[in-house]
Amino acid sequence: MHFIKRIASLAASIVMILSMSVSRQPQIMAVTEPLDIHLTIETKEIDIADIPDDRRVSLEMYVENCPPFTGMWAYFEKDPRLEFDLVRPFSIVDGVQNISPLNTLSHVEIEPHMFGCGIPAIIGRHIDHSGAIVTVNVFLPENVKSGDFYQINFSKYIGETPMMVDFGRTIDERYYETSFTQLNGGGILITGSAPQPEPPVQQQPVPEPPAPEEPPAEVPGDNGNGNTDVPDEPEESDAPEENSEAVTTTVAETTKAAATASTTTASTSIVTTASTTETTTSASTSSKTVTETSITTSSATKEREGNEDTENKKNNWIPIIAITLSVTVISSAALLLTKSRRK
Repeated sequence: MHFIKRIASLAASIVMILSMSVSRQPQIMAVTEPLDIHLTIETKEIDIADIPDDRRVSLEMYVENCPPFTGMWAYFEKDPRLEFDLVRPFSIVDGVQNISPLNTLSHVEIEPHMFGCGIPAIIGRHIDHSGAIVTVNVFLPENVKSGDFYQINFSKYIGETPMMVDFGRTIDERYYETSFTQLNGGGILITGSAPQPEPPVQQQPVPEPPAPEEPPAEVPGDNGNGNTDVPDEPEESDAPEENSEAVTTTVAETTKAAATASTTTASTSIVTTASTTETTTSASTSSKTVTETSITTSSATKEREGNEDTENKKNNWIPIIAITLSVTVISSAALLLTKSRRK
């Protein structure tokens, strides 16, 4: 009886040890195709005023309904306006365990907007996780504006390489793109309004020093009093040209009259030599005729002078004086001739 109890106690210990050893192993589900793995990319809203200075944005990728796996390849296709962070295109979400450093896959020359992320488990471990697992790191362009949406989607292929997930260490335990039944894309939505720049501080304008006064330009003919002497233009005679002709005609008539008077006087003196009274009368008559002619000429000259301006009057006195002198000389000569004949 005592022996049977020892054997039963030993058997219980063995069962407990085996159960503890089994509990330390990951719970691997028995998988058969098709699988129903769900992958989702986060959609993030960013206020335009909160965009980081380096313009770097990280979007999380979620994995759901996936049994523990040893490795996975997920492929992403970005909006052409975005740029992948080539130094660190993907990163592990904080708190996720049993993941080795991530791997990348790309064909930049052929498909510049696509990148692949390899998620390997630590050797001897399985990744058993549901939720955010890795982030996709991109840069926003410079010319973003409110309402812009920059999309990032999944792609089941890069080149000819499909997405895949491994549940063991052999090729027989690998499943391909048909295992990913839900691939939900996301992206970055820009919200808000652009920050308005602060108005520049208006500075009081500094008054400019007064410009040095320049001497006034000399004007030809300036007499120093600001008045400009303009050379006097010759004044036009107000009297019509026919006045000059009248003067010439009058002078000619006067001269002719004087000559006629002289001739008449001489003739009278010759005919009436014997009669002193008649001769004296003829001489007096001739002198009177000459005097009347002179008076007539002077009156005509004064009338012309009233119609001419000051300058023309000065110029017209010269011929008048000459005419008067001529008449006086002729009259004197006639008187002398008469006296000489009387003697």
